[in-house]
Amino acid sequence: MPVMDNNLFMIFVAVTVVGFVLLIGSVLVFIKNFKKATAEDYGIDEPEDIMYVNEKDIAGPLVPKSITPVGICAFIPFFGIACICAHKVGLDTLPTVLIGIMIGIAALISGSILVYVVRLKHDPSAVFVPNTAGAIGKVISDIPAAQNGRGLIRVYTNNQIVQFEAISVDEVTLTKGTPIKVLRADTDKVAVVERIIQK
Repeated sequence: MPVMDNNLFMIFVAVTVVGFVLLIGSVLVFIKNFKKATAEDYGIDEPEDIMYVNEKDIAGPLVPKSITPVGICAFIPFFGIACICAHKVGLDTLPTVLIGIMIGIAALISGSILVYVVRLKHDPSAVFVPNTAGAIGKVISDIPAAQNGRGLIRVYTNNQIVQFEAISVDEVTLTKGTPIKVLRADTDKVAVVERIIQK
C-alpha cells in the first residue's frame, strides 16, 4: 500500500508545530483581553434616550460562535497531529488529510465552545439574553405583532446598552421608539418582549 513520502510527513510536522505556536499565542491574547475586560469598568451612564447612543457604545449579546480565533488556531495543530498519526499507521494521503480535517474541525468547534463557556461564567461584562429578563429598553427596528417576526431592541442591562433581536407578545406591531420590557429569552439570540403602556 503506497504511503506518503517523508517530505509530506515533515510538512505535517511543521504545520503541527506552527499550529501549537499560534494556539498558545491566541490563548494568551484571549487571557490578556479577558483580564482587561474584567478589570475595566465597561459601564456607561444610562442615557436619557438609548435610541441615539453612538454605535460604538452598543454591545452585542454573548452567543455561541462556531468559529473564533482560538478555534481556528486549534484547528491547525490538531489537523497536523491527526495527519501524523494517520501517516504512522500507513494510510494514503487522501484519507490522511480527510481525517486531519475532521479532527481539526472538531478542535475548532471545541475551542470556540470553550471560549464561550469561559466568558459566560467569568466575564462580568458579558450579557446573555436569557439573563436580561425584566430589562427596559426601546425598539430600534419594528417588531411584527403576535410573534410573527423579529425586530431589534436596545436595553440597558449589566451597566451597558445591548442590542439584539426580539419578538413581541403584543397584538400590534411595535414601531421604532416604542418602550419595551424583556419578558424572557426565546433563544440565546432572541428575546420575547412586551410594550410598556405609558400612563
